[in-house]
Amino acid sequence: MRITVCGHSMINPRQYMLFEYMGASNLAEVQVLAPSRWGSERCETVHKENYSLEGLEPIGQSFLNFRLRGLEDHIEEFYPDVLYVMEEPYTPFALRCSLIAEKYNIHMAVFTWENIIDKSFGKRYDKIESGVLDSANIVVAGNEGAKARLLHKGVAEDKIAVCPQTGIATGIFKPMPEVEKTYDLSYFGRMVKEKGIEYIEKVSKELNLKMLWIGGRGGVTPSYGDYIRWVDYLNLPEYYNKAKLFVTYPYAFEGYREQFNYSIGEALACGTLVVTSLNGSIGEVYNDAPIVYAEEANTKSLKDSIKYALDKYRRAERGIKWVRDNLSMEVIAQRLLGILKGGKK
Repeated sequence: MRITVCGHSMINPRQYMLFEYMGASNLAEVQVLAPSRWGSERCETVHKENYSLEGLEPIGQSFLNFRLRGLEDHIEEFYPDVLYVMEEPYTPFALRCSLIAEKYNIHMAVFTWENIIDKSFGKRYDKIESGVLDSANIVVAGNEGAKARLLHKGVAEDKIAVCPQTGIATGIFKPMPEVEKTYDLSYFGRMVKEKGIEYIEKVSKELNLKMLWIGGRGGVTPSYGDYIRWVDYLNLPEYYNKAKLFVTYPYAFEGYREQFNYSIGEALACGTLVVTSLNGSIGEVYNDAPIVYAEEANTKSLKDSIKYALDKYRRAERGIKWVRDNLSMEVIAQRLLGILKGGKK
């Protein structure tokens, strides 16, 4: 089976490593088309047996207006069985891909995270979304909330499949006994209010805990603890291993609903205990994982949960196994491949 995957997020190893695994495991022949640059990230072209990563020149640097120069030529030359669009259906990029798929009679799948039922993007983009969803052969929803939204929009259930966007690279995200636990708590992710940054900072300061922050793409800057704005993705496992606990605390600020939160799975894979809330899809995705949950937007609950988890601190062997069994590259690759071949799960 030949698969072309494209979208701006494919520049990041977290995304393209799933398809690199597919190729290396002889599950499919995969072409990944990504922007050659996106913000501070860069993509170098790679060619391997059954797998290629092509960095194409981006025109525009917003997911609402970007294009990839030479996109159609690359798709036509490779001529895949399936064009898998890793861009929200309401974007002009997804519309462009749907037109290419129609022109060359290629089966098309499109991915969506959006899990707020009545979410509107404005008249123009809502129209694009309706058209893309109508033309897609398969719509892959990243969570059950996204599936519910698709059903609400009238998408036929028999062309919706629920599957994560990617898996956890357990060969990289793993315990590192040689790394010293120099922090009590760590956080990795967007530095935005809805992720509960202010709650985490308040509690870590009140408990006098050593705190490590890693992240950007937001307007919140913590004043307590050590703050690193950027760490290369392949170096992140070491930082997850530096802390006894990983904490992320999303809440419904201005209606926000967590869509997945890969950092939870990455921390668990490293054997790090996790404290989080049940906002959005977290309870669905990690429903039976060994996680300590705090009540959403409740300082006392978060403090009690962190104190409890620190008191119970040990390497979370159950979390390591849970990720390998439920969210590893191996598991997600097989699941996605079944979907793209026409199966549903």
